[in-house]
Amino acid sequence: MPGLWLTSLLSWPYLSDRLASFPRSTGHDVVFGTVVALIWGTAFVWDALGRKLPLLRTLIRLAIALAVWSAVAALYGTIIYLLITT
Repeated sequence: MPGLWLTSLLSWPYLSDRLASFPRSTGHDVVFGTVVALIWGTAFVWDALGRKLPLLRTLIRLAIALAVWSAVAALYGTIIYLLITT
């Protein structure tokens, strides 16, 4: 239940058109809805997915791990860049 409220809270600026720098179109809405549906669908069938398709579950974990590592590397690179240039 907390995840549903968190998703709603994080989606609110996009869905309410409060992001002036990000133009909203029908294509954006479809992609956004698809991503949210995939995340929630995976969350609800995570255990069954591990029993039936363990390779897919491993690939999902790998993609999440790579995203986290990429975010950490980008943050580190930004900090180093700002330290060098200022």
